[in-house]
Amino acid sequence: MEKIILTYLNKLKRNKIEIGLFYFMVTLIGCNQSVADKMLNTLDQECTFEEFCSFDLSTATGFEWDTLYIFREYFSDEEISRTTGIEWAGSEVGDGNQRLVFIEDNKIVHIEDFDSFDKNLQFRRMIWIDGTPATKPIKYSNKEAIFTVVMKKSNSRKRGYFFDLYPLDGTLKPQK
Repeated sequence: MEKIILTYLNKLKRNKIEIGLFYFMVTLIGCNQSVADKMLNTLDQECTFEEFCSFDLSTATGFEWDTLYIFREYFSDEEISRTTGIEWAGSEVGDGNQRLVFIEDNKIVHIEDFDSFDKNLQFRRMIWIDGTPATKPIKYSNKEAIFTVVMKKSNSRKRGYFFDLYPLDGTLKPQK
């Protein structure tokens, strides 16, 4: 009987360790998820083709920030330094990419490039306005980075749709 109890207790300990390792791995995987992936996961759950939804970008970041710059493709390292006022020794923004630069207390705390076509995310002010390309980066404070989101069908995308993010500041009006 004692042997059976000891065997059971050993299995229980082993299971606790395995369960603990499982939760640890899940936590690590969640921590390494990109901001763009977190945005996409949230929008997939909350938005529909029928209605606009609202999205607060600060809910997709796991860090503190006070300012966000969004640079479109081909912005150089010099332009990024000049715009942010912080020395940037990185690379030019790649073809088809957007670069998110998060700043807290005048220090870069997170940088992320993502392919807007691959991630199905499009910050609307980055696109052509009144026939001219958007040549300036977008700047948002943490409190301003709230968007009206329109889910749009697109046969050219793998998922068959994408998300258009319109700033709530009123510079662009959402269109279906």
